[in-house]
Amino acid sequence: MELPNLSFILATAILLVPVWSQEQMCPSGCHCTFNDTRVKVVCKSMEEDHLPSFSSLANKRVDSLIFETSHFDMLQAGAFRDLDIGIIAFVRCRLKEVTKYLFSGVKGVTQVVFSGCGLSVVPGEALKVLEPGLVHLDLRGNNIRNISSSDLPSGLKSLRLDGNSFLRLSQSSFSAVGDSLETLYLDAMGLDEIPTDALQPLGKLRKLNIERNQLTEITAESLRGIRTSSKTLTLKLGFNQIGKISESAFDGLLSGNSRLWINVGLIGNRISDLNFVEGLGCKLRRVRFYLPNNTLECDCHVYNITKAIPSLISSNTMCARPPMFKDMRLGPWMPKDTDGVHFIDGGRSQCGTGNETESKMYDCDCDLWIDSSQFDRMAGKCKTSFALPHFSQSVLVLFLLSVMAYVIA
Repeated sequence: MELPNLSFILATAILLVPVWSQEQMCPSGCHCTFNDTRVKVVCKSMEEDHLPSFSSLANKRVDSLIFETSHFDMLQAGAFRDLDIGIIAFVRCRLKEVTKYLFSGVKGVTQVVFSGCGLSVVPGEALKVLEPGLVHLDLRGNNIRNISSSDLPSGLKSLRLDGNSFLRLSQSSFSAVGDSLETLYLDAMGLDEIPTDALQPLGKLRKLNIERNQLTEITAESLRGIRTSSKTLTLKLGFNQIGKISESAFDGLLSGNSRLWINVGLIGNRISDLNFVEGLGCKLRRVRFYLPNNTLECDCHVYNITKAIPSLISSNTMCARPPMFKDMRLGPWMPKDTDGVHFIDGGRSQCGTGNETESKMYDCDCDLWIDSSQFDRMAGKCKTSFALPHFSQSVLVLFLLSVMAYVIA
């Protein structure tokens, strides 16, 4: 009988030792993915009185430690002591209590998630231990009812509160993160108005999501609380019931920050006209609207606006009315001849000799549209101000000075 190849057995054993060693390091009931000195840990469907021990990972960088669909009677103090963890997440977990010493002794944490865990309060005392390294906090899908000025750790850049339908925000809710917070999610909270007072402290806000709420209009007061010093601001207001926007809704934002450019997401609302842009004047060049799935009526007024400022409306916006334009992409509009215009991608004329009734219904004066629109005049008036960014104007001045010097010489 031939003996096994001892060299092969030895080599196989050497290869299996690291695998066995890593499996021994992984906490009980969890799955670990190792990569040199780093590890990702996922613990699912745990039914424990306490968290398992993680002491075996003390010499590893734990990129993420995620608990899913688990039930803990208590998250005990110091459960992650001496660990170096990037992300700690509890997702769809039932948590009866979060002790204020939960994160004692842990280091390196930049993101904490308590999502869908049934929390009624923000575990503020536990989170304060992670200052100033904690920059992302996810509290979506809980039952939080209020946030006080002491609940949020300072230094946060991103905060998710979406799905907390009982939450009522106050003027002091975000005071602790006013100098740092850049991204805020308030989706699906049953809001019937924008919580403008609560937003006032947020001086660095760059993205605000208030989608899937119950907003019906954006008034002149709706955005007055936002006083961001950022260069760009994205407002996502989609999937509400917004049918009316005040002409001065964005005036305070744009006047208070001359560098600000705004992207406004209004997908899936009830907007039928673009009258609200008239109040923007020359500042309308610093705003872009996203209007897919609205009830937009593509009449002469819409033509005038989109012809003068083609970049104002996103290219995936469709007309809802009149019937002949239904489901046609908005713009670019182009002159067909002296008595009509058409969509460049549809070629259908809205007004002209072929449909007198339709023309009267929409007050279509094509000569007015093409030649003397107030928005054409506005575009001409504003063109100089916004055609050249500041750095381009400087380059132009230097170029002109060099030409003058050459001519004089």
